[in-house]
Amino acid sequence: MKINKIIFLLLTSASLFSCRKPKPLDIAIPQRKDEIVLSSMLTDGNTLLVAAGYSVEAISNINEETANTTVPKNMLIDSGLVTLTPAGGGEAITLTKVSAGMYGSRNMALQPGQRYTLRVTDLRKGLQATATTTLMPQPSACMVAPAYQSTTAGDTLYKLQIDIPDTYRGAQYFVSYTTSRQLRQNVKLFSQTASQNLSALTNFEPKQIELLQSDNDGQLSRSISVRVSPRDTLIVQVARIDDGYYKYLQAYKRTGYLINQLTGEPINLPTNIEKGHGYFSLAKPYRFVFDMQKVK
Repeated sequence: MKINKIIFLLLTSASLFSCRKPKPLDIAIPQRKDEIVLSSMLTDGNTLLVAAGYSVEAISNINEETANTTVPKNMLIDSGLVTLTPAGGGEAITLTKVSAGMYGSRNMALQPGQRYTLRVTDLRKGLQATATTTLMPQPSACMVAPAYQSTTAGDTLYKLQIDIPDTYRGAQYFVSYTTSRQLRQNVKLFSQTASQNLSALTNFEPKQIELLQSDNDGQLSRSISVRVSPRDTLIVQVARIDDGYYKYLQAYKRTGYLINQLTGEPINLPTNIEKGHGYFSLAKPYRFVFDMQKVK
């Protein structure tokens, strides 16, 4: 796989796998084996990436100390058939295998408001999982602006101001962010044996995700603090999501587990997957790229 293709996939799937690691809760979360785990990310209405694997008890609680362990081969769906079909009929779109456990397409013309059914079949094991969701439209004229806050012990803190006009009470969004430095690290990892490298999988996507919910009709305004090198590039995505995915991400963050959908899914998280775990969501995000050297 060419590096530029990897860079594109990294940039266009800003929250496919992992969420920010909060302070862990003192709870034990059981796992089940041989149940398909799915995750998805639509980027611009044309690019869809789907992760497909299995929940594995032995590595359910992943952290930085275990991140260099190799992934068991049978954890990733290597011989899969992944299709997306408009609900109510229509021609099925078959996604191409990108790597073990990853399937995608860059030539999709999906319509906001349309329901789509994802079907993943493991041709080797004969197992199948399906899920249906509605493509959420882009937020209305979303605006994002970073501003310098302070520098402490070498860490530079910026305030990220997010304004979404014309929202309604209860509307839900997620904000994800990463940096060019992190993406370059991911590309380096993927230039190795990516499909068998747990470090590559756990670091493939940013762990920084913030959830927003509008308290009233009108403009939604929030600010969050982010640590970014002033010599780096900040990449931010804002997407409107449905209530089911919002609750899934809330629960995901509360677990305190640095997990992704290819390395073990707690069975008590909300899911819309039939005969599996994870969450199938389609949301068309706004993406913003900031050269932090120009941010004052």
